[in-house]
Amino acid sequence: MYPLKAATTEPSSELGGVEAWRALLSVRHDLSTVASKVFDMALEQLWPKLADLNVDTSLFGQCLTRYNLLVDGECAKIDELVVKLVSSSLSKDFDCVSDVPKQYRWTKKPSPSTHSSYINAAHTKFEDFSKELAKRNHPKADQLLRSALMASYTRLVTKAGEVLDSVDATGSSLSRFKRKTGTLDGTSDDDKIRTQIYRDLSFCEAKGSEMNIVVEGMSKLVQRARPESSETNTNGNDRETTPVPAENVELSNKEDVVEVPSNSVDLEAKSYVPERKASPSDPELEPPATDPSAVP
Repeated sequence: MYPLKAATTEPSSELGGVEAWRALLSVRHDLSTVASKVFDMALEQLWPKLADLNVDTSLFGQCLTRYNLLVDGECAKIDELVVKLVSSSLSKDFDCVSDVPKQYRWTKKPSPSTHSSYINAAHTKFEDFSKELAKRNHPKADQLLRSALMASYTRLVTKAGEVLDSVDATGSSLSRFKRKTGTLDGTSDDDKIRTQIYRDLSFCEAKGSEMNIVVEGMSKLVQRARPESSETNTNGNDRETTPVPAENVELSNKEDVVEVPSNSVDLEAKSYVPERKASPSDPELEPPATDPSAVP
């Protein structure tokens, strides 16, 4: 098959002006359709005529079986090559994870709030692949989708791990000469890079979970890249928080502070002084001889 040979020798080229994997899916669809029609014609038209002629149909049946096996074998080869082509195309976008440090190292770019554009680009291609399989009524569409995404995600995990290793090594080296640059909220360049990797991998992990795809090492890498200042809110989404210096902390309600008068301590102290028992000899306890208010 020329299309299969051409796609194998030059996988990056186009066949008939379209992407190689699209052309191969078209060839696979045509091959399967023709094979099905030939089999139906042989079984419904030729077989009865041979039976009417009292001809032994066992040899003819073996030919049909052999024919179907050959067609299935070619279809399997096409499917395998399509998966390689699609996963390779997706991996070209996912390889952009290696450029994440360049976006934040020695820059004043704010901390990322969503996944990278290369993640969108790769998954847009994946959606096109899914639509093409549905258009061709591919009998093994789910299997091809899972295989292509699994292969590309596996490469992404490898590349992302290398990026984190490089960030750790570079950050340790830079800290010897200069304090890590950061924004006003205290987020360093390394934190921004890890946050971006975390958001990118988290998106892919969620996408893979929808298709029951579990890539070895992805979950651990997500946890490794998770920023230390992230926490989970009540809706289950990650939220970043920035520690507030102690000197900047103010009381939220000034009414909670109750001022105690200084003389209250003396009053309390006096309230606990035991009363002295009166003695008949105390002169101040004797009633006055005359009314003090009387005027002589």
